[in-house]
Amino acid sequence: MKRRICSLSLALVVCLCFAAVGARAENWSEDYYRVVDTSGTMSDADRNELDQLCIRFLSAHKTDLAVIAISMEKHAGEELADYARSYYEECNFGYGSGRDGFMYVYDRDTGNAVLLALGTAEQLYGAQELEAIRDEIAEFYPTYGMRGMVNAAVRNLEKAFGSDEATSHISPSASTEWTPSAELTDDKPYWYPESTEHFTFFSDPDAPRVVDDADIFSGADEAAMEARIAEIRRELDRDIVIFTDLSSHGLSHAVYAADFYDFNGYGVGEEREGFCLFICMQPDNRGFLSCGTGSDSMSLQTESVANALDDVLYEYMVSGRYADGAKDWIENIRTLYRTGIPFAPDWYPARGEEVKSFHDADAPRVFDELGLLSAAERDELASRAAEISERYGVDLVLHTAYDPMLVEISDFAQTFYRCMGYGFGSGYDGIQATVYRSASSDELRCCVNGYGAGMEKLSDTAAGRLESRCENALGGGAYNALNKYLSQTEHLLKTGRVPRSLGSWMSTVMLGAIVGALFGGIALAGAKRKMRTPQIQVDADAYIVRNSLLVEKLSDDFVRTTTWRRYSPPPRDSGGSSSSSHRSSYSSSYRGSSGASHSSSGRRF
Repeated sequence: MKRRICSLSLALVVCLCFAAVGARAENWSEDYYRVVDTSGTMSDADRNELDQLCIRFLSAHKTDLAVIAISMEKHAGEELADYARSYYEECNFGYGSGRDGFMYVYDRDTGNAVLLALGTAEQLYGAQELEAIRDEIAEFYPTYGMRGMVNAAVRNLEKAFGSDEATSHISPSASTEWTPSAELTDDKPYWYPESTEHFTFFSDPDAPRVVDDADIFSGADEAAMEARIAEIRRELDRDIVIFTDLSSHGLSHAVYAADFYDFNGYGVGEEREGFCLFICMQPDNRGFLSCGTGSDSMSLQTESVANALDDVLYEYMVSGRYADGAKDWIENIRTLYRTGIPFAPDWYPARGEEVKSFHDADAPRVFDELGLLSAAERDELASRAAEISERYGVDLVLHTAYDPMLVEISDFAQTFYRCMGYGFGSGYDGIQATVYRSASSDELRCCVNGYGAGMEKLSDTAAGRLESRCENALGGGAYNALNKYLSQTEHLLKTGRVPRSLGSWMSTVMLGAIVGALFGGIALAGAKRKMRTPQIQVDADAYIVRNSLLVEKLSDDFVRTTTWRRYSPPPRDSGGSSSSSHRSSYSSSYRGSSGASHSSSGRRF
């Protein structure tokens, strides 16, 4: 008989009618599906497959099992446990006269769940054990959906029967994110343990940290990465692993990366701290994934950090520069461990390090991280900045940098100022201009900050004018822009204000002309209304003195022609890295086949 989805709603009577006519085979009914997700995300094939898993559980242990995910907002006022019991009864679930079975209901909106043990199933677990199993199963839905939740339910509940046979009948599909005891779709990789159920974690400091089973790196690249990772392990006491393969053996990239890390003895300390980069070169399944292990690593791999790392790595992968991408990823992970952000420069303070202002008269006042200036240009700008600084007692600093991302540019600039020892006197007086290349638009932008007496002189209006003047002049080169910035800053220190630009003055003049024309037009219209129409008079020429009026034909000449043009910039090409079609798959916490927790983020390419 074809099974149906039982629905407890206003149409409850209809549901009862369906249940009444349902056939009962060997003391149990198969009228309704035992696996239901009301979000509508399950395919018919997935529903049938998971439903068969529950029925195999029932057949093996004479105990029913149903797993439901629902939005309880649609059943306001009803308790989750009452809903679970009603659903179980109305769908005729249960085995034998005692209706033995387990009913698990998960609320998608709140993450709450209830696990009922009915009939003789109540004798298998105590209340505390049921609560622990209930919470264990609930963890899998947000990341792995119904497949992970049903497999987790079967695996946990079967422990009371001393068997895991039922789980061996289900194999993961291509969309499977995690199956607790799933068989691989083809031969196990050489590093996979014989039994994941009895695996014991171990540490192998001598294991290779670069395993290129897909053969996408040269021998020299592998050696260079191994050497660099060894240095980082000594420096930070954190592990970094690079793994490539031609297949993920039917598992998701997240699970496969976690399994490789767990089953090969990687990680530092009790929590096995470290990151693993997995690059899969399987046709139609190509992609990369970064897997973090340990509380420190997982806390660092926030969604914003993961997306930023993936943005950069994606560009390497799609262009086929796999070794360059892996090397860059290694350095970014080192920087993430050291500073808390993946793209910080070397001067950026380490995590937990308190930044205190200090004086360093020898620190370069022109710090060109972007390489926009020649040595002669740097020297000339530094000399001029020093001259203005000495005259007005305010330290002038010019800085070019990459967009720090994940950190506000103003905060980034202030950290640089304090870390480098800039500023005069006890107030660390100074004004700093930071020219940076925007990560989102690849354009050069400018940020101006004041400190101490420099902050007192630098109003919001003055800072905005300095920033806009600098940015507008960057098209002519960084040297010209920064030189003009120094001239404008000198005028600010001398007069207390930044001079208005020619464009600003022209705008004022144009506005005045428009206002004048408006009021002039109103006045002219009023005068015209008061004018009288002249009347035709006979012999009016008698009043004209002969030869007193001379009329000549004149030509029209244009004195001036003005043409206005409006520029509309073309749309910017994102290059794919930030396109919505290339978003990362991110998980703050999930479990591999070993049961250990990991975080992950990756993309297909």
